[in-house]
Amino acid sequence: MNFAPSAPELSLSNFFLHLPGNLLYGIFEKDLNPLDYAIWIILEAQVNAEAHNSVESLKQAITEAFENLDQGMINRAIDYWPRRLDAVIALNGGHFE
Repeated sequence: MNFAPSAPELSLSNFFLHLPGNLLYGIFEKDLNPLDYAIWIILEAQVNAEAHNSVESLKQAITEAFENLDQGMINRAIDYWPRRLDAVIALNGGHFE
């Protein structure tokens, strides 16, 4: 017998569907997602540093920007997360800048 989960059971969307409501909200809350509050800003600046005349050019620029992300910057964004969480809690879930 094979007890390995099937592909649908391993999908990310299936994972999100089974999170409690508040946890699911936190994943998509831009104040709590390091990708949104730190990393996308850098990626966007790098990708948009030059014009792209094709989807392929844009894909290549995005791929290169991801590959060149500084691990130290990623670590700092993640280390800053508890302070951001405290700020959201202090505002009862409200948005902050």
